[in-house]
Order: sequence, then C-alpha cells, then structure tokens
Amino acid sequence: MLTNTTVLGIAMVIALGAWHLRIRRHPNWCHSRDARFYITLGYPLVAVAVFFLANTIGHTDVNWLIGMVWSLVSVSLFVYGFQALQTPVTPGRANPAVVTVGMQLHQTPPAANVTRPDVDA
Repeated sequence: MLTNTTVLGIAMVIALGAWHLRIRRHPNWCHSRDARFYITLGYPLVAVAVFFLANTIGHTDVNWLIGMVWSLVSVSLFVYGFQALQTPVTPGRANPAVVTVGMQLHQTPPAANVTRPDVDA
C-alpha cells in the first residue's frame, strides 16, 4: 500500500519532470551555463525539502525548520537560474559567422561610395 510520503514523492518527480521539459524549450537554455547549473541544482534540493517537510508529522519542529531552509535555498537557486535565462546572449559567445553576416546585411553603403555605371561612363 502506498503511503502519503510515497505519493508525494511520485507527484513531485512528475511535476518537476514536466516543468523541466517546459524550461528546456527556452531559447537561452543551450546558451546559458549558469541557468542550467542553478536550475539543475535546484531539483535535488526540492527533493530534500519535500522529504523533511513530509516527515514533520509527529516529529519535532526541527524537521520543519530544516525543510523550510532547504526549500528557501532551492527557490533561490531557481530564481538565479531564471535570471540567467533572461540575460541576452552576448555576441562573443555566439557563432562569429552568424554575427558578421547579420552585421553585413544591415549596413548600408555611404552615398559617396555608390557608383552608377550609366552615369559614370
């Protein structure tokens, strides 16, 4: 028979898995190492926090305090990860060929350098 702690653990794994699949679709996910580090580090900390919070029934308040501290740390790591995802990708970290092609396409030649073969001949 499943206990409340087991059901809570299964629900937590399913929820974090679905949430991770959604986060991975962010455009900066592949470019931001810091975001991947902080968010991935937050997952096991959530598991530790849920463990301590689920075991507080019938125990001292110390388990509750430990669980709340772990949850605070995991939430702060998720916030740091989301902030790292929101920062734009710097051109130095992008593909240099893409940056130069993009810059060349948007540049217009000055009027003095434009020549017309029918007028100059």
